[in-house]
Amino acid sequence: GELVAVAEAIGAGNLPEPVMAVAGVAAPLLARAAADHGGTAGWLADVVSGERIAALAHAEPEAGYDRSFVATKAAREGARWRLDGLKSAVEAGGAAGFIVTASGPDGLTAFLVDRDAPGLSVTPFRSVDGRTLADLRLEGVRVSEAARLQTIGEAEVDEA
Repeated sequence: GELVAVAEAIGAGNLPEPVMAVAGVAAPLLARAAADHGGTAGWLADVVSGERIAALAHAEPEAGYDRSFVATKAAREGARWRLDGLKSAVEAGGAAGFIVTASGPDGLTAFLVDRDAPGLSVTPFRSVDGRTLADLRLEGVRVSEAARLQTIGEAEVDEA
C-alpha cells in the first residue's frame, strides 16, 4: 500500500528505472537485515537517500524459470565469505552494489557485494524494452561476515 503513493509520484515525475527494483525489492531486504543485525544500516541509508542503487542478483543462466535453483556458492574462509558463480539479467545493471544469493553451508543466503569488489565482473546490457540489465561473474569475491544479510528459506524464494 505504501508503494502506491511512491509509484504515483514516480509516474508523475517520469523517473527512470530502476525504481521498483530498488524500492520494491532491494530496500525491503536491506531494511529487514538492518532490523535483524544492523550490518546493512549504511547501505539502507544510502539507498533511501538515493546515493546508492542496490539490486537483487538472484537469477542464473542455468536456472531457466526455476527460482529455487542457485548454483552460485558461498564458502566460509575464516572471518570472510568467498562467492563464486554467475548471475544473469540483474535489474539495474548500473547498480553500485548487489544483493547476491548463494548456496552456502546454512542454505540459500544473501550477501552484499560492492560493484568494485575484486573478482566481480559486471557486464551491463540493454533489454529489448530499454532497461539496463547486467550479467555478473563472481570469481573468488570475498566479503565480510557483516555483508551476509540472512539465510533465506524455500518459502521466501517461492514467494519472490
